[in-house]
Amino acid sequence: MIGGDGRLQQKGRSGHDGRNDRAAQQICRLLERVLVPKFVRFRHIVDGGMTHHSAKVLPSLGLEEGDRVVDIGCGFGDTAIELARLVGTSGSVLGVDCCDAFLEYGRRDAGRGGSTM
Repeated sequence: MIGGDGRLQQKGRSGHDGRNDRAAQQICRLLERVLVPKFVRFRHIVDGGMTHHSAKVLPSLGLEEGDRVVDIGCGFGDTAIELARLVGTSGSVLGVDCCDAFLEYGRRDAGRGGSTM
């Protein structure tokens, strides 16, 4: 979450209930082991395409200073970071993803952008 204090918190895996827990953990491990390296390798392509999409969609959301936003499936956190700029220091953005490796990239990138962790 990027809040009034400029901090970014992104939530990783939440505890899944019962028998779905094992399947959810397996999916998350697959994401981290197989997909993350591919997404990292081709991030410049993925982000480039998403940047164009975000440039059109985000202004249409009508977000204002002080708003609170949740970005589900935030991945690298690029959209969450841009949303944080839109809601300002009195607003907050919570980025949620099941893949901790993506969240680590998001935390690092947010730190580079001036947000504290």
